[in-house]
Amino acid sequence: MNTSNVGFNVGILSVTPEGFSEFLEKKSQAAISDNLPAAAVAAMRQGVFEDWCDDTAEEECGAIINRAAGVVVQPVRGYMMAGADAFEEACCGCFDTNRLSAIARQVSEDAGIRALILHINSPGGSVAGLAENCAAIVNLAETLPDLMVMAYIDGIGCSAAARVAAACQETHAGIGAMVGSISTIMVAYDDSRMFANAGVEAKVFTDGKFKAAGYPGVPITDEQAALFQEQVRVFGEEFKAFMTARRPGLTDDDMQGQAFIAEAGKYPEALLDGIGWPSFDEFAATVAGMASLTGEQ
Repeated sequence: MNTSNVGFNVGILSVTPEGFSEFLEKKSQAAISDNLPAAAVAAMRQGVFEDWCDDTAEEECGAIINRAAGVVVQPVRGYMMAGADAFEEACCGCFDTNRLSAIARQVSEDAGIRALILHINSPGGSVAGLAENCAAIVNLAETLPDLMVMAYIDGIGCSAAARVAAACQETHAGIGAMVGSISTIMVAYDDSRMFANAGVEAKVFTDGKFKAAGYPGVPITDEQAALFQEQVRVFGEEFKAFMTARRPGLTDDDMQGQAFIAEAGKYPEALLDGIGWPSFDEFAATVAGMASLTGEQ
């Protein structure tokens, strides 16, 4: 997870039938049927999607919807940064995390939606705006208890992306996905000696001793370094508190910035609800069937 657009980073989903059974039991104390509603599953497998975004919304959500199945899919791809513009998303591989709040609002206003899937493939990103946007996903599920809010990690779902996944009711990962990297980092380069060796001296004019911290050619003082470390500590403690609250069972040893392979025995069990799905399409079809089942009860 990145604490700023310049220097901070917060570190680097297939579902089992058992995972869905637990989900259903938590929501309605009912057992999953072996025969998921055929119409909803077929609708998802046919892949009839359309762009789904409220033209009046200030933020563009970028989601797609399968109206027949009642399932919305919100891609979460690339470096996460609140307020990323169209150029940064299209050309720099960024994802505007404000889309999460936008999609939560739109789903809450559409009674025809039975499931929201966050399709994640992201190494993480900036902490700016992340807590607020994740809270929007958490609040969506709490406000609409019959709505399924699921995360599927396809490739990589680390750091800030792991937090987004944890905001959902369940997190599932595809074969070989990388997950975790729960920690906060800031990198600042003190290149003042390189500038000096090149005969260049930075002249700083400021009325605050921290104002030029990290500027090219300007030495980083011990006091400035201590400030940076304190900022990392504050962001890191909040991040880890969120993760342990949303994913009970995670330990401090699980949150030291390491990424895990989503294979049996290679990741903390508290981090995921299911692994090993052969494709996102199969996962989405199963979610569609489960959402149709919960809607009928």
